[in-house]
Amino acid sequence: SSSVNLLLKASNCTALRTLNGMSEEEFPVIAYPNPASSTVFLYFEVEEAGPVQFYMYNMTGELVMVREERYEASGQYTYELPTDYSGIADGIYLVRVVRNGRTDVIRLVIER
Repeated sequence: SSSVNLLLKASNCTALRTLNGMSEEEFPVIAYPNPASSTVFLYFEVEEAGPVQFYMYNMTGELVMVREERYEASGQYTYELPTDYSGIADGIYLVRVVRNGRTDVIRLVIER
């Protein structure tokens, strides 16, 4: 399987949620663009420093991508998640973001 690294960038999740009328409770992780064609950005916050990991499942429940565990300080983050390599076909996926015991799942649509 292909190994693709995530790029970490600073982001302002609070401003993005405010502009879109979202609360952190309603949208703890934001995927943009969604639908995505080649790269999707995941915006999220880490309340307490600790490990962060990403999992991507197809609609049959098969795990199609795991990103290496990273240790992050508390703050707001953006991860660039490339979806344009083999194994990721057009369709609907669930992305699970795990950080410090908190798990959030979002729906992601890939359309090329």
